[in-house]
Amino acid sequence: MSNYPLINGFAYTLATAHVDFLGARFVGISNLKWGEAMEGREMVPGAALFYVARTLGIYKATCEFEILTSEYLALIQKIGTGYMLKPFNVGAQMVDPAGVLPLLTIEFPGLMIDGSDGSLEQKASTVVVKT
Repeated sequence: MSNYPLINGFAYTLATAHVDFLGARFVGISNLKWGEAMEGREMVPGAALFYVARTLGIYKATCEFEILTSEYLALIQKIGTGYMLKPFNVGAQMVDPAGVLPLLTIEFPGLMIDGSDGSLEQKASTVVVKT
């Protein structure tokens, strides 16, 4: 159904995204993914047949984005030596193409680079950054 977003209002598309490091902004982000999980959660057995508690586990959040290689190189140059140890923020705004939902702003604070992978394509060179 072509007018599904107009009826239900569930569509968002990425309008802008940027990396912010000490007020300097780096753009050219074409893809942004995030996730969170509680890992290592276990049931604690008691003296009887029933479990008496559950461990909290360890909270883990991730954010991954794809950015133009030139912008990535400018970012790590600005961050300087030890760039994988220094935190930065990523912000994004999403719009509803149907105009039903309000502008949505997402901020990912205190990210640090865990790794990066590059690719060369006909259209543009990009780097996938994992935080």
